[in-house]
Amino acid sequence: MRILHVPPEFYPRAAGVANHVLGWARRQVNLGNEVVVVAPEDGAPEVREIDGIRIRRVKTLLRVASAHITPALPFRLLQEPADVFHTHYPMPWNADWGVLIARIRRKPVVLTYTSDIGGRGLKGLFGMLYNHTLLRLTLHLSHRIVVNSPHYPRLSAHLRRHQQKTVVIPPGVDTEHFCPMGMTREAHTVFFVGTLQEHHRYKGLEPLLRAVKVARERVPELRLVVAGEGPKDNVFSRLARELGIERHVRFLGFVPHREIRTWYNRCAVFAMPSLSRCQDGFGMVQESFGMVALEAMACGAPTIVSDVVGMIEGIREYDAAEVVEPGNYREIADKLLYLLGNQKRRRELGQNGRRLAEERYTWQRVTAKTLPLYRELLNTPGTRNGELRRANLEESAKANSAGGTERKPCESRTSLEDTLRK
Repeated sequence: MRILHVPPEFYPRAAGVANHVLGWARRQVNLGNEVVVVAPEDGAPEVREIDGIRIRRVKTLLRVASAHITPALPFRLLQEPADVFHTHYPMPWNADWGVLIARIRRKPVVLTYTSDIGGRGLKGLFGMLYNHTLLRLTLHLSHRIVVNSPHYPRLSAHLRRHQQKTVVIPPGVDTEHFCPMGMTREAHTVFFVGTLQEHHRYKGLEPLLRAVKVARERVPELRLVVAGEGPKDNVFSRLARELGIERHVRFLGFVPHREIRTWYNRCAVFAMPSLSRCQDGFGMVQESFGMVALEAMACGAPTIVSDVVGMIEGIREYDAAEVVEPGNYREIADKLLYLLGNQKRRRELGQNGRRLAEERYTWQRVTAKTLPLYRELLNTPGTRNGELRRANLEESAKANSAGGTERKPCESRTSLEDTLRK
């Protein structure tokens, strides 16, 4: 099967959607499929292929908010051979063109819908106009809409009318890369990962900072380490100064995945106390899944989350993390103090979190759900190109059943990837 992914960004960028698409695409190639990714040029090192995934770049003319405007994108999508299109939202332009061109070419198209978009000022106005025009058309034209969790279609104002065609396929985690490394954990270090911009306040760093101030009254050695891109003088660093804890909060800036894994293994506790719904100008923003919390649990890190993360059912079933009420910084402080003073519970959470990642969220497991979806659409009248014969599908299915080569736990990636991340 020839699969064409259209994400808003891709490798070697290490953001959430880019990692999500890379994980799916790697496994789809391992299962015998041809995979092409069409993504914007964004100043990253030029890479034409990674692990069998062919990468096609289109030039960015300008950026509107976080969206890359790439005039050559529709022409590239018209030319690229494909049996099925898979586009990825939450950035306008790429997802919209991916869906539209797929329908023009009479190809089945799947849209992964990660989260709603919002903003303040002009960004908020642009988001409002887009949500009421192009987004509605894109959702209407998509044959299937993939979401990260079963509750998100009910929470999103834009997905409620499309629940009949939503499919739940969560992100996966590379459990061979994100794994316990046998390191000694730093006794009083709390770790957080998230973009340091105001429209990412829903990740919960603000209540976590307030919780650190409260917890330090009883554990003065406690420090918070924050990884994530953003301006040096941001809303969170200013809050740390206002709270008088700036000397005990370390902002690392952007951290590559290889180093992120080290921090997951070094910290005493990982915390991602996401907010339930955060007013953001003209839009509402909701935590759709909580990818970094899954990575931390895969590394065996004792973890604190709020009860709005997309994998909350699995977390409760496996007892894989301490769960707090969104925005309740005093409860977060209590959980921090409880875990920092209870080595047995930390060890228990680390083991349970690792087991959850291995049994529910490996890329092998989640990617296995995408291929039957593609084949269903290819067999559905009205979504299939007339030139694609059933014999080709059967041949792809045989290749898929053969499986791919697995890597050993914590085995390093390709030398090309290592070089680019340095």
